Amino acid sequence: WAVAQTTATAENDTHGGPRLSVPDAAGAETPAEVAARRARNERLRASQDADGERELDVMARAVAVLKDAFADAEDRLAALYALEELCHNIDNGMDLASMDGVREVSKFAVGTVAGDDTAAKSVALWTMATCTQNNPTVQEQFVEFGVVPKLVDMVDRRETTSEVRARCLFALASLLEGSEAGRSEFSAEPSRSAEVLLRALGDTGSTRAVRRALYIAELMLRSAGTTEWLQRLTETGFAEEATRLVRHADPDVSEAAATFLATWRTRKQ
Repeated sequence: WAVAQTTATAENDTHGGPRLSVPDAAGAETPAEVAARRARNERLRASQDADGERELDVMARAVAVLKDAFADAEDRLAALYALEELCHNIDNGMDLASMDGVREVSKFAVGTVAGDDTAAKSVALWTMATCTQNNPTVQEQFVEFGVVPKLVDMVDRRETTSEVRARCLFALASLLEGSEAGRSEFSAEPSRSAEVLLRALGDTGSTRAVRRALYIAELMLRSAGTTEWLQRLTETGFAEEATRLVRHADPDVSEAAATFLATWRTRKQ
């Protein structure tokens, strides 16, 4: 695999425009994962330089691997990592949509293709989050493929690991931030959605999951069905739990809870 070096960060894409303020965009990996990815990408960039391969060619090969039912787990994981890296560039995200790559990423993220391969599912969710930021075309395709209710279901499953739950919420936050259609789907069953977010606050294995659940709740108050969401987040006890989390030992959780409560109190006025 060959991946071109990207200068994109959580706040700025390669076009120089602002990226969305979805929390933890840069913190989606553990330190060990960051080190492993950097080492892998150094090897991949060296390979690309030698082959003179274009980013579009890399993406096409990656999508072909995801479509190949006989590809091994290592190749699939490498393909997903390559797509995540390249889709920091919005034009590459558009190319992914045009080559049916969004459908393939969806199958790994929320479908059954990954099976018990937690690593592939986790990276596919991360790829989904990256691809949807600031990219309405990709957002629309993910919504059309029905990922919103499936992400909600995955967040709420008992067997979902804390890591996968956190990345589900990361993908959901990225999609809801930019897609009105996505927010409408998430609001189709507001009571259940609010309860799922409340239960995510109880994930003791991932402060990232807790922060992202708080972020999504605050986002919905700001941008979709304010009155209804205000009612649901109050009735379910979400606001009460957020009040408790203001005293959380993790300062980022505390800050996220305080931000939610500030918006909640403003909407109550």
